[in-house]
Amino acid sequence: MVYQRDPRGNANVALDGLRRAIDISNNCDKAHYYMGMIAKQADEPSKAELYFSRAVAANSNNFEASRELRLLERRSTSSSDPAVKKSFLSGLFGRKKS
Repeated sequence: MVYQRDPRGNANVALDGLRRAIDISNNCDKAHYYMGMIAKQADEPSKAELYFSRAVAANSNNFEASRELRLLERRSTSSSDPAVKKSFLSGLFGRKKS
């Protein structure tokens, strides 16, 4: 499998393989998906979102890429919305009544 790490720990081999797959066929949804997963692991959410979007554009039935896009969107909105930053328990029990 091209997306697995090289036994010697060389992740560049996997990246090169994925890039070649995208060069050969830009509609290779799995290659875009795995590039998105690599970008996500590298803490590059904007790159990850781009690759996941390309994967969904290439194959609208790629549910993994769709799920990752929703997760990225949820994280970006929750980190920018101060009302969402409340803890789970404070939202569950509400304010203390006097």
